Formats: sequence, C-alpha cells, structure tokens
Amino acid sequence: MQSANIIGVDATLSARKRLQRQRNTDRNITFMLITVAIAFMVMTFPFQIYWFYMQIRQLIVPDSFLFTLTQTFRYLNCCCNFFLYSATSSLFRRELSEIFNCTNSLNTNLKITNNDNDYKRRSLLAVPLGSIDHTNISPERNSLISPMLSQTPSKTN
Repeated sequence: MQSANIIGVDATLSARKRLQRQRNTDRNITFMLITVAIAFMVMTFPFQIYWFYMQIRQLIVPDSFLFTLTQTFRYLNCCCNFFLYSATSSLFRRELSEIFNCTNSLNTNLKITNNDNDYKRRSLLAVPLGSIDHTNISPERNSLISPMLSQTPSKTN
C-alpha cells in the first residue's frame, strides 16, 4: 500500500514537471512571436505611413531619401527574424546548435579507407558513385548503378 502511494506521488510530480516545462516552452514561444510581431510593425509602418502621406498629398515623385529609408527598413524586417529568434528563444538556439552539432558529427565521421585501391566512404553523407563497393549490391541495384558509373570519372592512383 505504501509503495502504491509513492508511485502515485512520483507520477503526479512527473506530470507537474512536464506541465511546467510545457508552460515554459509556450511562454518562450509566445514571447518570441510577440517580439517578431512588434519588430514587423516597427519596421513596416514607416513605409506604410509614408505611402499614405504620398497618397494624401498626391505626390507623383516621392522624396528619394525617405522612400529609400523606409524601403530599407521594410526589407530589413525580412532579414532580422533569424536574429530575433536567436536572441529571444532558447528553444530555437538549442535546436540550431543541435543542427550544427549533427552536421559537425557527420563531417567528422567521414572516413576514407584505402583497401586495394578501392575507396569506400562510411558516413551518412551522400556516397559518390565511383566509390560504391559492388560486391554487396543486389543485381537489380547494380544494373541501375552501372550506367551512371560509366558517366563518372574513375579514381586512379
């Protein structure tokens, strides 16, 4: 009876922790999205205000400095989202670092072995057609690969 209560308390604590983590993640994403929305408004409103001013005044030729300045802010909005995500979201930074760590680990796991002048690549990266070991390939796949091999230059030492 005592162990059943302990298991129930552990499950409740685990559920609370999971719920708290989910709330923190939701809060983090909400903050990031609000920041991006505010940046969008701040960077695009100057152009919209200037365009509205030009329509009211019926200006045919806009002031080139103001037009260029407001257009620049408008286009910078597209570029700043990555930096806003990076600055405001720990979740985004964590996922980004995992992507780069995964890419680094793939590059460091690339091994080229020289075995009887037959180059074999062992990695998760794309394998060049000239380095395929034909002994372990089924005849169907080999018939598909062999026309492509005749088009690629072979490696010689």
